[in-house]
Amino acid sequence: MEPSAPPAIIPSRIPSEPIPTVPSRCGNWNGLDNCARGVYTFPASAEKRRWQTPPEGGNGYVDTFQDYHDLVGYADIQYGSNRTRAVVVVNAASRTGERLTYWFNGASQSGNTFQVNSGLTGQLAIRITGSNGSTLVLEPLNFIWQNAPLTAAQSTFSDGQKGGIVELFGWPYDDIAKECAFLGKAGWMGVKIWPPTEHVWGSHYYEPDNQFRPWYLLYQPVSYRLHSRMGTRAQLRAMIQTCRTAGVRVYADAVINHMVAQGNGRFTCSPREGLTSHCC
Repeated sequence: MEPSAPPAIIPSRIPSEPIPTVPSRCGNWNGLDNCARGVYTFPASAEKRRWQTPPEGGNGYVDTFQDYHDLVGYADIQYGSNRTRAVVVVNAASRTGERLTYWFNGASQSGNTFQVNSGLTGQLAIRITGSNGSTLVLEPLNFIWQNAPLTAAQSTFSDGQKGGIVELFGWPYDDIAKECAFLGKAGWMGVKIWPPTEHVWGSHYYEPDNQFRPWYLLYQPVSYRLHSRMGTRAQLRAMIQTCRTAGVRVYADAVINHMVAQGNGRFTCSPREGLTSHCC
């Protein structure tokens, strides 16, 4: 397959910049993430904050940050028309323009594309290394041909377009897997889950409504890692396979357009129809 090139993540060699000054008349943290009427834009310098992750050994660094201070990237899967083959394109960028090496299931190569087909039955591990020693391990990939068949489903449900769906918001993945045994026999088409991406966690009560780790923090993503308070990526995949084996499809809510905002993830901006809209 000839892959199409994803857009460049960022221009190369952008220096790290200081945190920009927030707009005037705006507060943050402790329930004060809000701006006065009509004030909702950040200075243009905020768009240049691409490398603010602390370096290893720096203040606030934790192991899960990896080398995001120097290296960023993601994997893009492009399927063939029959979905029995695909090409994986890794789009990555180095802050200092280092030479990058790409590792697929332990084998290194200089190119950023990797061809796979239905002969691959396990996950594809991906790692990127820079010539300066920086390393970024991406989430492993599974492919559509590895999905468990829906042979136990009570109906075709018009290819999953017409049928009953149970919302199991907040259920741990392991519990959903157990519930699917009943749901399949009861004739349900699918289950719907909360966004599975990594999200704000929090270690204190959120002041405005005095809730500890309220449900809406699941809608405040901090990355695209499939790791949330419902379970790990491995538990998510195991649940999906178990439910499909029981004839139950899995539908996920998703937040893909943005990451969390200032402070604790709630940012109040301009009024809309007499109400306050929340920009996250």
